[in-house]
Amino acid sequence: MLAARLAEAPIAEDNLAVLCDCLAFWTFRYREPEGFSARFADLRFRANDQREVVEGVLLGTHGGLNEKLLSLMVIVYRLRNNLFHGLKTIDMLNKQVQNLDTASRCLGALVRATRSHLILN
Repeated sequence: MLAARLAEAPIAEDNLAVLCDCLAFWTFRYREPEGFSARFADLRFRANDQREVVEGVLLGTHGGLNEKLLSLMVIVYRLRNNLFHGLKTIDMLNKQVQNLDTASRCLGALVRATRSHLILN
């Protein structure tokens, strides 16, 4: 699993800072004092999306790096699926700019952290 592989390898501080910023953004976006917002429900988790892990990370009850990385990847994956499979309409895209920008920054940090041979420094 990619999250486990990432958690085992050292992640550069700048990439880790980006990932922490992304997690903070989504925690603020999806949490409310009473639990989770309607926006969180709008991610439309599927049975295998490990919603419980994502909820635990956003609540602060799951704090391991593996769980955090997995949660970030699941959130980005859900955003991608919702965007490309029609759950977000074109008139809603203006409201999603910061969300999608955060997803792009998160993916970039994850790709750099994997040290892929596809990335040339």
